[in-house]
Order: sequence, then C-alpha cells, then structure tokens
Amino acid sequence: MCSNTKTIMIAAVSPADYNYEETLSTLRYANRAKDIKNKPRINEDPKVCHVISHRSFRRLRTQLQWCVLRDAYRMHCCESISRKSSV
Repeated sequence: MCSNTKTIMIAAVSPADYNYEETLSTLRYANRAKDIKNKPRINEDPKVCHVISHRSFRRLRTQLQWCVLRDAYRMHCCESISRKSSV
C-alpha cells in the first residue's frame, strides 16, 4: 500500500535583531529537515498477514473454480446448440 501524505514544517522566525541567532538556527534546522526522506512501512503482524493471504487465496481459488464451471457450462450449451442446428 502506498501513501500519498505530505509533511510540512513551519519555521517561526523573527525580524528582531535580538532574535537573530534563534532565527538563524531555526532556518538552518528547517533547511536540514527538508532533506529528510522517510520510508513509511505498514506495521503488520506476520500471523495476520498469513491469515489474510490464506483467505485471499481461498477466495481466488473459489472464483477460479466458478469461472471454470461457467466456461464449461457455456461450452456445453454452445455444443448443444450447434448439434441442434446441424440436425
């Protein structure tokens, strides 16, 4: 699963000369912070993932079985129609 979130940082700076060092420190930190790259991961319990994947597998297997049966039925119907029309 991908994430499309954005992180923002608001740096509070002051034009006052007595806050010069604090403002400069804040701007330097903000400049370094923009280079931070996160690699988000979903916290998942491996046991839960196994159960989910097993359920997904069973669901997909059932869908496949239904598709095979449906196709076999359609082929049988088409063969019956073609035999009737050729008589």
